[in-house]
Amino acid sequence: MSPSVLHIAAFAPQYPGNFVAALRALDWQGRDRGVQSTFVFPATAARHQWYASLAESGHSVACVPPPDRTLSAASAILALARHTRAHMLHTHFGGYDLAASVAARRLRKGGGRVALLWHLHSDLERGGGPIRWLREALRWRLLARDVHFIAVAEHIRRQAAARGADVARIQLLPNCVDTVEARVTDRGPAAARDAAGIGPRQRALVLYGWDPERKGVDLALDAVATLAPAARDVVLGLIGGEKLEGYLGKRFGARRPAWLRVLPAVPHPADYYGMAYAFLSPSRREGMPYSVLEAMANACPVVLSRIGGHLLMCQAEGALDVPPDHARALAGAIREILDWTNAEHARRGEANRQYVERHLGMARWTGDILALYEEILRR
Repeated sequence: MSPSVLHIAAFAPQYPGNFVAALRALDWQGRDRGVQSTFVFPATAARHQWYASLAESGHSVACVPPPDRTLSAASAILALARHTRAHMLHTHFGGYDLAASVAARRLRKGGGRVALLWHLHSDLERGGGPIRWLREALRWRLLARDVHFIAVAEHIRRQAAARGADVARIQLLPNCVDTVEARVTDRGPAAARDAAGIGPRQRALVLYGWDPERKGVDLALDAVATLAPAARDVVLGLIGGEKLEGYLGKRFGARRPAWLRVLPAVPHPADYYGMAYAFLSPSRREGMPYSVLEAMANACPVVLSRIGGHLLMCQAEGALDVPPDHARALAGAIREILDWTNAEHARRGEANRQYVERHLGMARWTGDILALYEEILRR
């Protein structure tokens, strides 16, 4: 019987991003090797066009209750696992780890043989109150003994081991980028500039600021404020939602700096990467962000905090790394990029594009995932 994998992802944003592109590629390559995949998302994902597009393009998709309804989600996952005759439950982003573990145990009690794989996309050192602490204690101390793991970065592998995961069961597998999909645009960089009120002679720095504290929005604001008097052509574009707007409201009130723009999310962020003179990621904590990979795939120079989730990308020639929590160093790195000649800027950006194509492309990632499936299911 062909192996059947149930992917259970706590993922329901408006736009699919590189994660869904990776799932699609994994499914197509998996079919060539006899692996059947079903993609499972929270019920709210069904509102979005990307969910319908997955089904329309021939992928098997389903919805379950949200992650905070653990028992209901576990029952739904159990039913899907029985229906698809799943050999493996592969969770993403942590939200369904507990529910999938409950479902796997019920399957095993009924005589079924199913492997459990937790894909650790995020830094495990996160805050939270007592409820989250209790969930994490349950997750690691009681459930992780018979689980296999994928860690997207070395520091996450170490964090999982420190929580009691068997090191022999942790596979280090960095994220990848679909370099073709990452360059698809909707309206093009020029139109994106016009919509944002950024002039053709202005140099835009772009940063994702959904979570201002984690993403280091304050550091970017401090750095650009330092540079602005001497670099009047510099604009900082922050992409985010309500949390970012609330943060900016508290910091600036109704009078925001002339060099600041807040940009809406778009289906294809290559519109923003294409208009960016540099992409910033001064994050305090990361797993391994897709946004940096996407920016590099668009031949964009990047400035990155020197944290575990960025270390692989820091090796590229067009990446400048700075100490975390250091606005002055961030300003210095931005100033260095602004001082590059046009030829140097283009060469460094192209070096980034080539780096991700060689080292962090989709084909290698899908092959490694499928090889891991084979290894786990042989045990």
